[in-house]
Amino acid sequence: MPQKYGGLKYIRTMIEANPDKIRLVHYHFPMDHQFNPIVPEPFHVGSGLLAMLAIHASDHDKFWEANDIFLSINLETGKLNIAEIASLLDLDEKAMLDSLNDHTILTRLREDIIKG
Repeated sequence: MPQKYGGLKYIRTMIEANPDKIRLVHYHFPMDHQFNPIVPEPFHVGSGLLAMLAIHASDHDKFWEANDIFLSINLETGKLNIAEIASLLDLDEKAMLDSLNDHTILTRLREDIIKG
């Protein structure tokens, strides 16, 4: 499993040490022009799909594991291996693929973008 990165590792350590005082709330705000209306041209292409996969993973209590994996992916190669991601997360590959067309997940993503 990929390592936890930079400030995120520090934040997680602080939360683990102070669970009664610190709560981390995550909102998805992909800077992907296909998902985020404030982004006028291609930028962070694929981050919207990763956000949808993260929401799916979250529904299976695998958000942070997915987050760590997604931080290690280079989307500029144009390749997103959902089979590998599903395997690493111990999630069903077909369900992950289906989540990319799930209107409920897309609605949740859009709500996060609006909050952001």
